[in-house]
Amino acid sequence: MDSSRFIRRVKLSMARMSAFRQGNVRSSPAFALRDLWKGDSTIAAQLLKGELLYANTLSPFSVGKWGDHQTPLSALRYMHSFAWLRDMRELGTDGARLLTRSLISDWISRSSSSHDVQAYQMGVIGDRLAHWLGHYDFFGASADDHFRQQFMNRVMSEGRMALAMLPPEKEDHHAFALLKGTLSFLLCMPDYVYLVPKIQKYLEEELAKQILDDGTHIERNPEIQFRVLRDLVEIRLMLQIINIPSASSLISTLDSMSRVLRSLRHSDGGLALFNGATEQDGRKIETVLSQATPKRLAMTKIPNGGYMRCHVNRATLLVDCGVPPPVGWDSYVHASALSMEFSMGKQRIFVNCGSSLIPEWRKALKLTAAHSVLVLEDTDSINPFEAHNDSDFQVKADHRVVEGAHLLELSHNGWEKKFGATYSRTIYLSADGEDIRGQECIEADKPLSFVIRFHLHPTISVIEETTEIKEGETDKIIVLISENHQEGRQIWWFRYSGAVATVEDSVYWGSGAKIATKQIVLYVSAEDDISSSVNVEETKSDNNEEDTEADSKTLKDNSDYVAVFHNQNPGEDPDMQPSNAGENQEASETEELLEPKGQIVRWALHRKI
Repeated sequence: MDSSRFIRRVKLSMARMSAFRQGNVRSSPAFALRDLWKGDSTIAAQLLKGELLYANTLSPFSVGKWGDHQTPLSALRYMHSFAWLRDMRELGTDGARLLTRSLISDWISRSSSSHDVQAYQMGVIGDRLAHWLGHYDFFGASADDHFRQQFMNRVMSEGRMALAMLPPEKEDHHAFALLKGTLSFLLCMPDYVYLVPKIQKYLEEELAKQILDDGTHIERNPEIQFRVLRDLVEIRLMLQIINIPSASSLISTLDSMSRVLRSLRHSDGGLALFNGATEQDGRKIETVLSQATPKRLAMTKIPNGGYMRCHVNRATLLVDCGVPPPVGWDSYVHASALSMEFSMGKQRIFVNCGSSLIPEWRKALKLTAAHSVLVLEDTDSINPFEAHNDSDFQVKADHRVVEGAHLLELSHNGWEKKFGATYSRTIYLSADGEDIRGQECIEADKPLSFVIRFHLHPTISVIEETTEIKEGETDKIIVLISENHQEGRQIWWFRYSGAVATVEDSVYWGSGAKIATKQIVLYVSAEDDISSSVNVEETKSDNNEEDTEADSKTLKDNSDYVAVFHNQNPGEDPDMQPSNAGENQEASETEELLEPKGQIVRWALHRKI
């Protein structure tokens, strides 16, 4: 055991022993802290029935019964963090107040060793202190003297244990919850206020370790981005209460983290589903953002965090173009490189599958197949269950905007060691946001099998049909239909070339519960004879003008799937008109880029209504 860990254990042991010889302890907090955020009265109503509703899962929860062997670990942590106090306060009835008091009395009557081990994870003890003291006016101010004194005695004991855990041993987002809870304890116990500068020092260190230069939390999870920002807002408020100015680093971090969080939202207000995130409540996210900074800015490119965002008209395209976090921050790693999400207004269309608290599903949802991206030879782009070195996995990403249209050029080397293959993905989004086109390419020494998945939001209905694209020409299309009460009816046509398409079952965990949905899957077999996987330049005949003319036409037709249409006349349907983009330099560069150099699949999604 290293010396730092030994010292930490000694400090924790002394903190527990001190609970038996506390001496005089205040009968109420010195400062009236107030939790800033709204709760959910639905959860409180369920608590009154003896059950905790957490992430759409019910667990037994009552005096004397804090979960059971089937309760997920995350739900146990939620119980012992007392975050549900926010919900009970939101309900605000006398019954909610009395039950809250009974549950707290039951908890504080037990020794720390009698509680589940989850109760003393550093983030849980930090949240518990902050919730206890932030909701004291709800459950404690009107309580009898005996309850208040017993409660404050336990606050003292828990606060000392929190202090003994500093500096945070594990460098992840839970460290900010520990610092927040410890600071709330110091404010409410005047004898300990002198330790506030030490908390500020630890905070500065964690900000330097965990927040990247562009404001992204190092775990690259939009939901963790939201939670850490919320913790930092609360810390700033506590410092304001005791008239201690916030450090410039904290202010700048609130600004930069807010910009990143805004960028990782769809127009429905919820979060994109990357690296373990769920949607969350858009109203709560907006409340945190408004408290963090008055600036309402979003970012197009998040270079350190590894995301790209294209927002045109009312369309939002989000792409994960980052590398796995370094060792120590890999618990939320998903094999999601180059995966995308796309929405129009408040209607999500292409999504990733999300994340679950159920261990088996949590593992499955980390896989590449649970994301809207290519899967090569049924193998993940990275192993999401092991630590990674930044240098092992490389992503290249370029983003160009021309007359309002966006072109993303992306690639990664995740399959290079095993298959000698490079994956590249080019995505074009038109200036009106109603036309998104892509090219998927695998370059390797030999043909390989792969699939490209487009997971659909559960509100999307799917119809496969054959329709007339041009006069006398029919083609198979996949029709996507949504009936959104805020957006009205949307109809989209999905087309493709170079693959075989099927519509298959999928699942969506964006709201924390499993919902059945569909996915479009494009299949390419290593044995397939696909014309677009041959390099046009290598097959031209030097002496046959007909061959040259035919190859040129093939290239033009294929490139039309992802061409930049900024010279298109108003009202023209890009599905029915040839592209004029070759008349300008940008389009020439695009056409050169799109020359087939491997196994190529092209797809297009165009809004019809």
